[in-house]
Amino acid sequence: MKTFTIVAHKPESFDYCRGCVTETYSGGFEICHNVDAEKAIVYAAELLARPIRVNEVGFDICFMTVHEGQMLSFDQDGKRQSPIPEDESVEDRENLEKQIRAFVEALWVKVDSFIVRRVNEQIEREEREAAERKARQEADEREILRKLKEKYKA
Repeated sequence: MKTFTIVAHKPESFDYCRGCVTETYSGGFEICHNVDAEKAIVYAAELLARPIRVNEVGFDICFMTVHEGQMLSFDQDGKRQSPIPEDESVEDRENLEKQIRAFVEALWVKVDSFIVRRVNEQIEREEREAAERKARQEADEREILRKLKEKYKA
């Protein structure tokens, strides 16, 4: 598996409450051609790590590559989608499935790292905003205290 084509599809989805549509989420289609394994993992991980709302459906990703002259395709969970050639030996099949599992494991590790990074950035942002709010509040309180002191000195 040298180069990959990635096809990602995000179906339209809907959020219902008591039979009424309360929210609609648009679908999408993305494709990336002729990338190596590392770039394919990063590209797919970025799609899979995108934040989605409660009832929104995320991307379904299909990886396609040529392996020993045959088209091979599998999804983000490692499920093989292309037909198994009749002349493929059990040993070849096991070796290929092992490569696919390693690829998919690397993909999900990258997805996890992107999600952790995004959560950490959000935590840092919230802490920074809380510190800024506290500093503004303290400055406002000092200003009120200063005005009160001036008022009662006179």
